[in-house]
Amino acid sequence: MTYDPETMTDESASITDEPETMTDDVVGPVILDEDGDFFLVVEDTDKGRVGEFLVSSKILMLGSRVFRVMLGPNYEEGQRLRQGGRPRIHVKEDDLTAMEIILSIWHMKIDRDINHCQSAETIAAVAILADKYDCTALFRVWESHWNKDNRFWPDEWWTAEDTGYLILAAWLLRDSPEKFYAPRLAVKHLPLNFRSAWKKNKTIEGHLPGKIIAEILTDVQRGFKDIRNLVMSTLSELGKMDTQPRQMLYRHCPKCFRVLDSHFENPKSDKDWCSRCRWFPRKTIDNSSCLPYCSRNVAVAEYLDILRRAGLWPFSRVNYPDSPFSVFDVVDMLRKEKKGIAKAMGYKPLAWDHLCQSGDQCPLVGKLNALLEDMEKYCNGQLWRE
Repeated sequence: MTYDPETMTDESASITDEPETMTDDVVGPVILDEDGDFFLVVEDTDKGRVGEFLVSSKILMLGSRVFRVMLGPNYEEGQRLRQGGRPRIHVKEDDLTAMEIILSIWHMKIDRDINHCQSAETIAAVAILADKYDCTALFRVWESHWNKDNRFWPDEWWTAEDTGYLILAAWLLRDSPEKFYAPRLAVKHLPLNFRSAWKKNKTIEGHLPGKIIAEILTDVQRGFKDIRNLVMSTLSELGKMDTQPRQMLYRHCPKCFRVLDSHFENPKSDKDWCSRCRWFPRKTIDNSSCLPYCSRNVAVAEYLDILRRAGLWPFSRVNYPDSPFSVFDVVDMLRKEKKGIAKAMGYKPLAWDHLCQSGDQCPLVGKLNALLEDMEKYCNGQLWRE
């Protein structure tokens, strides 16, 4: 139904006195108002489903400017309604689940399923109909309720399309037509290649303006840039840390200062090698020459090694145009690396697998903890750069 109150045209409504034949794809009739004066038949043509609801024209006219025009005296539906007999008025191309939610809220039939909207796609469908029937003000409150406490964020099953649905709902239910800012939390859940998924989704692509999508892409790219700046800032700070030596519990290559391969494979072996710089290609060496102290060079080398193990160094491994990673993914990759592998090697587990005399008080551990904390604050909006 596309009633335009200005031009008074109807493209998808019809009237019938015949009830729907009940099948697996037919819902109802659902009695939303026992004193209702007509049946609203919703034809969900995309999903091949039909729903029938006994509703009150007065409630619909109060809730929607579009229904107020359609059920008024100037339209056939309104004229038929005034003759009595509970006519059946059909509306087409509307999502049946979303329309049932809207009609139930209007008639104060709010159950648990409506109070806890099931999916992001359903929220978007409700927003689309709220925009179509000119009742966004009411459902702006409900959209905020459904999204409270970030209940939809995130999980392994979360997709770029799910994020797109919530951004679409926020766009359709925005306060001001002139101003819109995509939800920051949503933007940080979008991978850099989100456009490829959105282009295949007719709902998102058909309702979000190209200008808004371009702004969202810019925000996603800016998020990666800001995270990279945090990573590089920490690297710079480690290069300026104090040089007070601290005894290490494992050996490092005297050339590149990374932990020797033999330490991870067999910590008690007297044969050391560094496959990365090939300084000691599987030769027996004097352990005392392997710099068993936590110095500035060792801290920088370990920091880069930790980023490599997390998949974040070089940063271009996650930051490229078709990257499937989001800012939240990047933070989670570093968070997982904090758990380390020390316990599996028989050592007391310490953060970041850094085993030096200072323990958790080591500047390297402190910088890594601060980096992860800043990343998490950024994702939560506390360090968002306008």
